Amino acid sequence: GSWQAKTHKKNNIWFIEQPYQLPANNLRVDTITALAEKRSYSQFQVKKSELGRYQLDKPPLVVTLNEQKFALGTTDPVKKQRYAINIDNSSSDTTIHLINGVIYYQLRAALNTFISPFLVPPQAKISRIDWLGKTLKTDKGIWQLTPEEAQVSADSIAQFIHFWQLAQASRIETDASVNISNSELVQSKGIVIHYNLPGNKEEKIHYLIIQDNKQLKLLRTDMQIAYWLS
Repeated sequence: GSWQAKTHKKNNIWFIEQPYQLPANNLRVDTITALAEKRSYSQFQVKKSELGRYQLDKPPLVVTLNEQKFALGTTDPVKKQRYAINIDNSSSDTTIHLINGVIYYQLRAALNTFISPFLVPPQAKISRIDWLGKTLKTDKGIWQLTPEEAQVSADSIAQFIHFWQLAQASRIETDASVNISNSELVQSKGIVIHYNLPGNKEEKIHYLIIQDNKQLKLLRTDMQIAYWLS
């Protein structure tokens, strides 16, 4: 289906602004911007009345990079490159560029592929984790577990933090529905991760942990996004 997304870059990390406010998949967005910034293979002038021949009068895809808006049309039948224009209504003539066709398919990918697979944003520093009545938080650089458990070693705690700091989903599902009752929702396992991004105040993410066909699904109920762990 069709969808619209808006992203911006901060501290070398891409973020999605719309339709969700989430870290973006840096690799995918960087690939698109790198392709878009390359010079066109060739270009030629046409009248605006001729744009329909290249599907640029009603383009299937429009993308805005910084303040410039580009439309992508159909594919050149011989070179297999994509027709594109810089949208500008001030002139009766329009320059059509032939660009790498890969960018079209990158941009037409499903929305879930634009969302960062990391469960905690890149560059974030975890400060506290709450789960199953337990709290793990740092105090002057030392992790403290409450209530205390003598059998839990400092190494185990470090591994636990390391896992959540770097954990990635094998796939992401948007518009994920919760097919469980309210009573099951209250009794289900959840985890709340508190973290800080450079220059930002502390934030937190609440995941609902659901077992689904021998796979773990971490659901953000605030956004209806599910992160599947393999």
